[in-house]
Amino acid sequence: MQALRYEVRGVKAKAAVKQLDTRKKVASSTISLIDELTVEYPNLQISVPVHAEDLEDESYIPPVTFVTVEAYKGTADYLVSYRGVETILLDAKIEPENAIVVVGLNERLNELLPIDDEIAPTAPILTGTVTESGIRLTWSAVDSENVNYFEIYRKSSSTNLSYIALISSTSKPYTYDDNNVVSNVTYTYYIKSVNNVGETWSNPLTLNAPQKPNPVKSFEAILQGQNEVELRWNNDNSQYVSSTKLYRRFQGVNNDYLLYKNFTLNDSYYFDREVKGGDKIFYRITHNNDKGESDGRYDFVYVPYRNILEKSPIILDKISYSWHKNSSSNDDIEGWFQGCPEFQIKILTVDSKGGTAVVFDEQIQATSAGFFSCNNIKLHDWLPSNLKWYDVLTFKVIESDPEWGTLQIKVDAKINAKVGTDTLGGNVGLAATYTSPVIEFGNGGDDMGIPVYYTYYDPINYTLEFNNFDFKMYLR
Repeated sequence: MQALRYEVRGVKAKAAVKQLDTRKKVASSTISLIDELTVEYPNLQISVPVHAEDLEDESYIPPVTFVTVEAYKGTADYLVSYRGVETILLDAKIEPENAIVVVGLNERLNELLPIDDEIAPTAPILTGTVTESGIRLTWSAVDSENVNYFEIYRKSSSTNLSYIALISSTSKPYTYDDNNVVSNVTYTYYIKSVNNVGETWSNPLTLNAPQKPNPVKSFEAILQGQNEVELRWNNDNSQYVSSTKLYRRFQGVNNDYLLYKNFTLNDSYYFDREVKGGDKIFYRITHNNDKGESDGRYDFVYVPYRNILEKSPIILDKISYSWHKNSSSNDDIEGWFQGCPEFQIKILTVDSKGGTAVVFDEQIQATSAGFFSCNNIKLHDWLPSNLKWYDVLTFKVIESDPEWGTLQIKVDAKINAKVGTDTLGGNVGLAATYTSPVIEFGNGGDDMGIPVYYTYYDPINYTLEFNNFDFKMYLR
């Protein structure tokens, strides 16, 4: 409520009347003090208009109320009264049940005397920030006690300056959230301070309303050992972001991306351990706020069956073969009287620069026709040349016959790529092919067929199948 305006000296009267709020005063002293104040401050009317008989009770301390301008105009519903530290609301239209000391204007005065030093308020200082939902205004007023209320105004490039809100000067701290904004529109705000004498305007504040956020600056999925994928991203905080969302899609399982995890603005990495060998996982990550979801950043991981951070032995468990080259050929792998065949096996790798190397070159004697155990021969200790390129083992096998003489052939070796941006190119799970230098087999013989490849994306227990003589190698 607007406080009653009276002479500055009236403030002293108010203080004096508050002295009534003590149990040391009795009824006679109360009446005496009222008479004294009335004489000293003729502009004021100080009285006990109802239930004055209550003052005969020495233990009764009457509340004191000050009549407001609204009460004089008949627009106030309540009057505030004081008794010690107690604040009491009095119904302005119903007579109280006990005595009340009422301080108001002397009704014989024709006009209200202004306070000598009342001036227009100083200009408020306006600042603000963009929030998830809109724009938050914050302002300060050095003379807030001299302000009745504040008005907030706003304009944009397409709208004129208009009033949007009224804020009481007692509602501290002074803030206002304007959530009735259009995404990415520029708004200019002003605060107007108002009192009985006049009004002043704040500095202008111009801000862009929040919009759909930008995507993360970068995103990468990195295989870390066996069955663990580290996800790293770099946040873009140039606009308000409330959360970061991570989606996954398993090839052959999900038709679309499914929400996997939610992260805060401060998160920038996560370890996905809910994967297994053979999973081909595509990731999508977005920034989000109330205005929408950013475009996505993408990466993928094809999870190997073996641990890429340590050497993994490739074991040859068994070999099987057919005596005949194929169903339409009578070409035998060996004459019946020559006994079981002997196989020469060569294994090649390719490094990330396309260089080839032979990592296994031995002859293995069959111990029985059609099928025999190899007594767990270790073919290779497998370890990728780096964490983006996984060497593919290229197998070439012939049946060794000394009478055939030296055999020289070229073998197409392969390498698997995780990403297609490196110099070798290629897509995940697919292979870049390189022709090796001439490989020499000391003894010629029947060829088991075109090269067969074994990758990190093949199970540990795996069978290599060649296209001649139904030749198979059982790995583990």
